[in-house]
Amino acid sequence: MAERRGVGQWLAEASRTKTFQVVVGTLSGVAIIVLAVAISALVFHAYGWGLFVLTPFVVGITTGFLVNRHELQSMKATNGLVLLSAALGCFGLILFALEGLICLILASPLGALAAIAGGAVGRRAARIGKDPMGPIYCVALLPAMFMVDAAFPPTTTFPTSESIIVEAAAPKVWDAVISDELIQVPPTLAGRLGLAYPQRAHLSGRRVGAVRTGYFSTGETREQVTNWDEGRSLGFMVLTQPPAMKEMSPYQRVHAPHVNGYFETGETQFLLEPLGPQRTRLTIRAAHRLKIDPIIYWEPIARWAASSNTRRVLQDLKLKAETDAS
Repeated sequence: MAERRGVGQWLAEASRTKTFQVVVGTLSGVAIIVLAVAISALVFHAYGWGLFVLTPFVVGITTGFLVNRHELQSMKATNGLVLLSAALGCFGLILFALEGLICLILASPLGALAAIAGGAVGRRAARIGKDPMGPIYCVALLPAMFMVDAAFPPTTTFPTSESIIVEAAAPKVWDAVISDELIQVPPTLAGRLGLAYPQRAHLSGRRVGAVRTGYFSTGETREQVTNWDEGRSLGFMVLTQPPAMKEMSPYQRVHAPHVNGYFETGETQFLLEPLGPQRTRLTIRAAHRLKIDPIIYWEPIARWAASSNTRRVLQDLKLKAETDAS
């Protein structure tokens, strides 16, 4: 009994030390991140406010509260421990093949801000002696928020339009547009980071209704021609799409549903406008659909990725047409 009492006393004393509270607070945040992503992504297939804002906020509250519960840390130290907890949690996501590195990098600015805000709330709660069970109550809110995100999935559509002036006649530009040659221009930064980028396309016919197959870095698309005005415009609807990106991970397969169906391209048009006998304006217009919240955060990233791919295609078509015209 004396030995048990001694061990219990040691644990009680250890729990009040700065090192112990820092370790417990940090590891608690790691566990929350891994479990939250597993539940939100794999169970509810929800990518929304609950995952990208509430989860890091709760991690901040929990870590901020626990590391300050017995001995108050400075705000700077609290922020550092909160961010360390979040970083270790992201490492855990990679370790368990729940996410890839690039997605975590893209989400990190939003997550870091939410985590720091939560850390300030948690530190404040510890300072004024709030209920020690408070962080647990916050954690319990996460599944409910994931259910809400799943019940009301976000959807927004946005267009992109990019143009380039080609020093070649419209027929030469048209030949380049319908060519099935490989795209020679190197992938943009978005492509090098793992986002899907086009490699070439093949038309099965020269009419409305023909099938167009797009070959991307992550797979193939199947498209149907909806507009064929030779030398003037080509339009098609995307019917099937490959994964939006290839995750950067040590594993061959990553359990991240967001790479399929959460960012899609719909109707796309190539428009040729003759500006003279040897000059043509080539425009590519496309409609895109995004299903990840917060839209206000993810839409600019999606626009950047889509526009960078479009500009690469335009540069390649310009190069092909002007080479043939010379």
